[in-house]
Amino acid sequence: MNTNTETIELTKNEKKSFDYGYWFGLLLFTHSKYSMVDSYLKDKKAYQFHVENQWIRTNSQTNESRPILYSDSEGKSIIESFQEDINEMNKLFANQFIVYNATLVESLLQEAFIFVFLQKPQRINYIYEQMPIEKERLGFCLNEFLEFESKEVYLQTLCSRAASICIGGKFKDALKRLEKLLKADMNHDHNKIIIELTVKRNSMFMKIKNTK
Repeated sequence: MNTNTETIELTKNEKKSFDYGYWFGLLLFTHSKYSMVDSYLKDKKAYQFHVENQWIRTNSQTNESRPILYSDSEGKSIIESFQEDINEMNKLFANQFIVYNATLVESLLQEAFIFVFLQKPQRINYIYEQMPIEKERLGFCLNEFLEFESKEVYLQTLCSRAASICIGGKFKDALKRLEKLLKADMNHDHNKIIIELTVKRNSMFMKIKNTK
């Protein structure tokens, strides 16, 4: 029995088809939840309420404590400074949300490729015909095949490897490969939105890398 870690999660879950509802719900509800958090983080009254009801100032000489109020100049300065800190953190959250969404889309596309290949295993020939430089990554050989418990499990692994190859490189190229494999026209306006998301994510990574 093969214990190769490359055996895909598909085997464990016994998925039979691409789970559109799962991915749609994940993207939709995650965005909805983030929008609610973002709305709260931009609510100045929420900061004011929190600070005025939860924070206190203590005089170091008299040890006297009193609330921080927006109505006095010092309290206003503290609350506005707190708001600036939250705004900076919210920008970081927004960037992380872009990274998260881009990663979700890439995972979605990889699963889509897996089922495209599982539906018609002969499509794996696309790697040999259109991406010959990558064919070694498939690792197809008789000795390896004999190590697997069944033809089906080995085929799933090959499909997973083929999917990983197809999503490599630029995201727009991955979408073109999917379009060719399916022999169907895709909505290029939607593709453009997804491509811009991944480009922005990659740009953010480059900025972080260049700050080191």
